[in-house]
Amino acid sequence: MKNRTLIVVLIALVIVAAVFASFGLYLLPGQTPQVVLPTTGPSGGEQTVSPTAPGDGEYLPVEVTPETVQSVIATLSRADSYTRSLTIRDFWGEESSATAVSVWVDNGFIRVQTHLNSGRTQNTLMDGETLYLWYDQERDFLSFDMDERTPDLVQRFPTYEDVLEADPDTIVDAGYAAYESWNCVYVEVEDQELNYLYRYWVDISSGLLVASETVEAGQVVYRMTSTALQSPCPVTASFRLPDGTVLHQVG
Repeated sequence: MKNRTLIVVLIALVIVAAVFASFGLYLLPGQTPQVVLPTTGPSGGEQTVSPTAPGDGEYLPVEVTPETVQSVIATLSRADSYTRSLTIRDFWGEESSATAVSVWVDNGFIRVQTHLNSGRTQNTLMDGETLYLWYDQERDFLSFDMDERTPDLVQRFPTYEDVLEADPDTIVDAGYAAYESWNCVYVEVEDQELNYLYRYWVDISSGLLVASETVEAGQVVYRMTSTALQSPCPVTASFRLPDGTVLHQVG
């Protein structure tokens, strides 16, 4: 009887040791696992980075595939204070047009300046509930109710929800990818009905969409690219309505 008890105890110890060997390293403080991302640098090698996770920043590395990419993107958090510039380019045949967009974001307040091809400037200011719109240096403005998708639509690029709400069967490619200076989660979504292919690059560090493309019949018809972010938003940024009302002050 004692021998049988001893054997049972030894088996239990072996199981505990095996479990610790498999997962114990990830439970130790400071042992954040690393994710290997490709790089487009001249060396042609691989770059190793440690992404920041919500909370304490420690989590298991996740392979990004068409099956897992929605869950991975859902864990990313967007930077809440920054400024950047976007270029929106539309293509039709051999012709194209570009629109420059300047963006300032600070703790839920968003200011967007869109420099239209007509030469006019569209100004938009959002406080999370209301969108204020005016052109050039006019003092009069319009106001509209907004929702969580409004800021991205104003900036003319897709929202996270477009990816997260996509039918998993329409996701045809996904992975980690380098886009210019960013390490990104990359995903392709196919719309067979419209014959569109949508490409998204989401920066791991900031959680922001830094590039996107729409492809029709093998040709790019839309492209959004972002400049490097300045974070936090500079204190000189203005969140002022044209009548002089200050909605928010940075700092």
